[in-house]
Amino acid sequence: MKKLLFLFFTLTVSSYTYSQITSFDNLPISRVFISQMDYSQSPSEGFIVPEGKLWYIQQIFRSGGEEGTIGARDPYNLFVSFRKGAVIPGGTRVYNSSNKYTYINIIEYDLNAQTISLNTNDTKLDNKIQLFPNPTNSRLSLNSDKDYNIEVFDLNGRKIMEVEGNNLDMSNLSKATYIVKAFDKASKETYSYKVIKN
Repeated sequence: MKKLLFLFFTLTVSSYTYSQITSFDNLPISRVFISQMDYSQSPSEGFIVPEGKLWYIQQIFRSGGEEGTIGARDPYNLFVSFRKGAVIPGGTRVYNSSNKYTYINIIEYDLNAQTISLNTNDTKLDNKIQLFPNPTNSRLSLNSDKDYNIEVFDLNGRKIMEVEGNNLDMSNLSKATYIVKAFDKASKETYSYKVIKN
């Protein structure tokens, strides 16, 4: 029975990983944070991913600088191990089983807010100017053939870069969250986006 439950949990996490990761740009971000975990925790000493949230693990690194893994116990008390890039659903308890301090860079997404936004009547969703892919590690493009004045700001409001066109290359920027503003010269409209640079 435990093996069957473990398989169910693994498939559930995998379905989150593959179905949700393609639509992260539609999920509102609750917060982005780094959590320090004490060494050699028991599963009961870890912390629980809040219900209605989804954690994307951007990075796991240990006090020695090497990449690591974290342990997790699902709501059925089954144990799994996660690496960088994992998607962890709400209700999962996460803990550190190594003998070193571990730091986890986490992006928390709000699944409940996505449900609310999908229930709104947005008849012009296909015509919305979108910036993709988000998160990105290099290039971003607008789904439009027009030329825009594009400006990139850090979260303190400082302008980091400025380009003209309908795409930009962020590969030389640090890993962080940025605000990208695209000004449409023809319609005089400005579009703003929160972009995560991996």
